[in-house]
Amino acid sequence: PLPAPEAAREEVRLESQAEAERAADQAMTATTDLVTTSIRADQAPTGIRAELVPAGIRAELVPAGIRAELVPAGIHALPRGAQIGTLLHDLIEAIADEGFHHHAQRPGSIARLISRTSHPGLRSLDEAQVDVVAQSLDTLLATRWRMPTGGELALAEASRYQAEMEFWLAVDEADLAQLDRLVCEHVAPGRPRPPLSGPAINGMLKGFIDLTVEHDGRYYLIDWKSNWLGPDAAAYTPEALEQAMLDSRYDLQFVLYLVALHRHLRDRLPGYDYDRHVGGAAYVFLRGIEAATDASDNAGVYTCLPDRVLIESLDRLFAGGEVAA
Repeated sequence: PLPAPEAAREEVRLESQAEAERAADQAMTATTDLVTTSIRADQAPTGIRAELVPAGIRAELVPAGIRAELVPAGIHALPRGAQIGTLLHDLIEAIADEGFHHHAQRPGSIARLISRTSHPGLRSLDEAQVDVVAQSLDTLLATRWRMPTGGELALAEASRYQAEMEFWLAVDEADLAQLDRLVCEHVAPGRPRPPLSGPAINGMLKGFIDLTVEHDGRYYLIDWKSNWLGPDAAAYTPEALEQAMLDSRYDLQFVLYLVALHRHLRDRLPGYDYDRHVGGAAYVFLRGIEAATDASDNAGVYTCLPDRVLIESLDRLFAGGEVAA
């Protein structure tokens, strides 16, 4: 369970996750349907199928203008696809279970952790590539990110968090076009992105969040992405990260997570207020992070805190209420 802030009178248990998206958003197939969040007939208690599918979107979009002569090295040269993404996700989860601070304070501990595992994702990597994985995760623990609230997050300093938390989000006949319109108006407004397609959503949306952190009284959602945007860290500019977020409709993903978090905290946290207690989302593109200095460095990290108008509007929409046009 994720401990509540000091002022809370009740332990807050958050249940959330993002595992179902991994194969889709890291797939190597040329053309695929990216399912940001779905209700499948064999999973949803109501037995109702409703998928949010921007159809025909490429799973991995290579930015235009990449220099052909630039040879990828380090993490940029690791294989692409679902297998490496699952490996990185699972290793970060194992590090979280043992404690980020524990590993950050012990040089070589991540390499030793990897040596003890028989994860199938390691089978296709040679010794040098396994070393790159360990070094990249060491770098991850050394980073410090600026969040939209003005605060900073550093995994090595996080003490109240939970990895891979599950949630169920009840939705009552929510119109997909209205959902899409609201998200597009409040997250990167005016920027193009693939439209959503499908019937109204009805039933229970199940999902998982890679990491939920409580820090200084605010709750943050963190998601790990292994997408390949280019051959070196220069390809992971803020503009490129935002474009990747929109192309894959990760904007919709983190907004749904925040609605689920909003509902949970509203029900469980005494005196809950969205503006005071929610810190936003951080999407960490693992191939884009760089060794940190003492200052915060958002290289490879996309952050966003949608305004409460969006979250409360979607909360009403999902409850079957009216939302202003």
